Amino acid sequence: MKNMKASTFHTVLQNTVFGAIGMLLFTVLVFLLTNWFTPGTSVMSALAVYALFMLSGKYILSMFA
Repeated sequence: MKNMKASTFHTVLQNTVFGAIGMLLFTVLVFLLTNWFTPGTSVMSALAVYALFMLSGKYILSMFA
């Protein structure tokens, strides 16, 4: 971190926050979906939403940069 440029640090910070939000989304979806579906279906559905969220991350983050 000592040798990191400010712009690189800012990018790493954005990615960290985005990843934390994605993990929170995944966890909440698993718990919410288990009320309606079987646990396996809930995990797979939440994983699909999480994957879409993370794959669209570059586009979402570019809107804020």
